[in-house]
Amino acid sequence: MGRRRNKDLDLPPRLHRKGAAYYYVKGGHWEPLGSDKAEALRHWARLEGGPSGSRTVSDLIDTYLERFGNDVAESTLRNYKRFSETIRTYFGTAPVEQVTTGHLQEFLDLSPKRGEARNTITLFSVMMKKAAQWGWRQDNPCVSVDKPAPSKRTRYMTDAEFLAIRDRLAEHFRIAMDLAYLLSLGVSDVVKIKLSDIRDGRLYTTRKKTGKALAFELTPSLEEVIARAKALKRPVRAMTLLCSMRGRPYTANSVSRAIRIAATALGIDDVRFHDLRAKSASDEQETAQRRLGHADPRTTAIYLRKPEPVAPIRRKL
Repeated sequence: MGRRRNKDLDLPPRLHRKGAAYYYVKGGHWEPLGSDKAEALRHWARLEGGPSGSRTVSDLIDTYLERFGNDVAESTLRNYKRFSETIRTYFGTAPVEQVTTGHLQEFLDLSPKRGEARNTITLFSVMMKKAAQWGWRQDNPCVSVDKPAPSKRTRYMTDAEFLAIRDRLAEHFRIAMDLAYLLSLGVSDVVKIKLSDIRDGRLYTTRKKTGKALAFELTPSLEEVIARAKALKRPVRAMTLLCSMRGRPYTANSVSRAIRIAATALGIDDVRFHDLRAKSASDEQETAQRRLGHADPRTTAIYLRKPEPVAPIRRKL
């Protein structure tokens, strides 16, 4: 049995620090693991193998993003990576099974940005659920965390704002706005529409975020927008409905940024491309659930932002 430590008490068994470097020590052999503590802990976890106690939160993050990062939309993955860095900063070197509900609740309660912290815990909960399924720990400590309810976005883009922003944009961005409004699609779904998706009198697409398959009838309004898109100069090899002069599809970021820049120049505050999806749902609520591809009407209700009409006040007789 080895001697009891009298320094570096935060390090797990067989991980030692000598000067600025870390070493994995077993059977008299000192294996160098570098001078970065987080990286040394990850190497230690791989060398230890075996039970869940050998995995750190950083290992969990890396494994989760490697296995599931490609299953979500580009914008969602960016958020995942941002939230993951926060998790890594606070909990990265901790063994997975030692993270408690108390640790997470304290992180949430002391965070100056409660909304950001809530979203971080939500992602961490998904990761911890996987950790429990993989046998890395016994339970999900995030389940019992008391999270504040998310605030509902209430911003409604008026018709005047829509037209003003649209008139300031280049034609391909105007078409993107029109498609988003007519189809109730987000920007990631608009930019990936292919020419081959338009057939048999319909436009077929699959929502990138949920994998939900959708089909839209080619109404006169939609046909007019598609015709404008096809009239844009494009290489023969181009596959997407909207593309650059080189035939490459526009990125969701470039389209969203164009909308924000136009709105800012017009003095229109707090506008996002995603507000077009909410505007579409709000302006035609009867068909909103089907167009948005929601199975639950409560999900659709989140997008309904247009104020309800006020009943006229009757004068007393």
